[in-house]
Amino acid sequence: MIARTRDIGRGEIGNRLNIDLRSLYVKNLPPEIDERALEERFGEFGHINRVGIKRSAAGGFGFIQYRTGDSGAEAIKKMHDSIVVVQGKASRLYVGVRIPKQLLQEISDVPEPANSNLDPFITL
Repeated sequence: MIARTRDIGRGEIGNRLNIDLRSLYVKNLPPEIDERALEERFGEFGHINRVGIKRSAAGGFGFIQYRTGDSGAEAIKKMHDSIVVVQGKASRLYVGVRIPKQLLQEISDVPEPANSNLDPFITL
């Protein structure tokens, strides 16, 4: 059975895999945003242990790790598909649970993408 990424973390598959709702992946970050600003925007949902941003030619993406899974789940519900404006430029965020590539490969028979810089994620 192939599990689609959006289904992981819910129901039987998510329970069996023990998905960590504390670790989030944030895609479509504006180039002007930094770790401090990202932490400020996501901090309203709970205590954040770690924030990181990576930049590529295609744009920015980040990782947020909360102290609790409840905080991560709330951040996904409120921030996924939200618009963030930095220095007059608007970006629509994609926020989901970060799933390690190895775990995604174990539950799927889909071959690994040619671009190994991509990081799989899900939304609730």
